[in-house]
Amino acid sequence: MELKDYITIVISLLALALSLFNFVISRRKSTNLFTKLSVLINGIESDINSIHFIFKSIHLFPWGHHYKESNELSFQSRKILLQQKIDSFNELLVQDLKIKRKDKENIFSILMGIEGDLFELVHYLVEEEDDLEACQNFINSMLMGVRTIKDIISKAE
Repeated sequence: MELKDYITIVISLLALALSLFNFVISRRKSTNLFTKLSVLINGIESDINSIHFIFKSIHLFPWGHHYKESNELSFQSRKILLQQKIDSFNELLVQDLKIKRKDKENIFSILMGIEGDLFELVHYLVEEEDDLEACQNFINSMLMGVRTIKDIISKAE
């Protein structure tokens, strides 16, 4: 064997090692993205539950309507946080994940539905029981969407 044969073998082994290294890194990156998505979706769910409590708190206590302004400020800040998490979730979702295109489209449409429900909630600050029921329907819809997204992500992992 000549020197050029040894060099060719060494270069081939280096290329093989490099491709294996890239495979391991991409696999780890994908796992980290799924972890980030799971953390974000859990955060979105807790924000929705917080918003639910804000709306119910007016009716939980007889003096709840006196704190309407405080509840409204709390809702606005929670809404901003929720919107930021949804935006972050969308950014992570467009990265190269091993999720089927159809599932990604479903997740995007569910997130748009959650944003729509959130927009509808902005127009309600519960003062009557009918408003509370409407808010409950929006919140249940948002929570159902979150659970559906969790199922899709868990199947894709």
